[in-house]
Order: sequence, then structure tokens, then C-alpha cells
Amino acid sequence: MLRLGLETASSFFIYNNAWHDSICLSTIQNFRGAWKQLFRYLPWVLLFSLTNSFSEEVVYRLGVIVPLYGRIEPGYIMLISAIAFGAPHLRGMPNGLIGAIMAGFLGWLLAKSVIETHGIFWAWFIHFVQDVVIFSAFVMAAANKALQPTMDRDAAPLG
Repeated sequence: MLRLGLETASSFFIYNNAWHDSICLSTIQNFRGAWKQLFRYLPWVLLFSLTNSFSEEVVYRLGVIVPLYGRIEPGYIMLISAIAFGAPHLRGMPNGLIGAIMAGFLGWLLAKSVIETHGIFWAWFIHFVQDVVIFSAFVMAAANKALQPTMDRDAAPLG
């Protein structure tokens, strides 16, 4: 009985591994093309990341912290900044309730860094790095979709 189980498991593993390798080869080829696209658009990714992160830090951190600092407790300021930053992400990126909660936590963390360091640099830098990752993922996803085999796109019925 043990032998039958081992033979079945090894057969499944070999079949599954061969299927996985064929899928991975196609994915790796598309992935390489996506990386080429990323390097092609990297200046734009950096520019958009720079402007987006800076403008959001000015609005959601400086715009909240500067007028409230010294008037209310820092914990409340961080909470206000978190809510102000998280709420637009219900429809932003990341979106939905989970995206808003994640963005809210980031807003709280970045507000905490601004209050504790008395500056915007670290909040902006962290936000910038995250935006580079997000915008790079957009470019690579678009490139990966564009690089799909034409067979997938041609399989749709004409109508």
C-alpha cells in the first residue's frame, strides 16, 4: 500500500512538474519582455513616482500636521492623517476596503515619521519607493498583457 502511494505521488509530481515547467517557460519569456518595457519607461515611472509621492505628502501630511500641531495631541493628528489618506483609496490604488485600510496605516506611519523627525524627507522617501514599485508593476503588467501570445487574443469569437 505504501509503495502504491509513493508511486502515485511520484507520478503526480513528475506530471505536475512538467506542466509547471512549460507554464514557467512561457511566463519567464513574458517576464523578460516586461522587464525590457520597464526599463524603457523607467524615466516616466520615476517622474510619476516623484510627483505623486511629493504632492500627496504635501497634502496629506503637511496639510494636516502643520495646522494641527501643538493644538491637539499627536496621536489624533496621526489618526486624522491616516483617515484623510486612506479614504480616497477606497477608489484609488490599492482600492477597496482593504486598500483603504492599508493606505490608512501607511498614512498613520508617515504622519508619525513627520511628527517625530520634524521633517517630510522620510515620509516622502518611503512613499516614493512604494510608488516606484506600484508604477513599475503597472508598466510590467501592461507589457505582460501586450506580450501574451496572439493565439490567446485570436481565440475570441468574432462578432
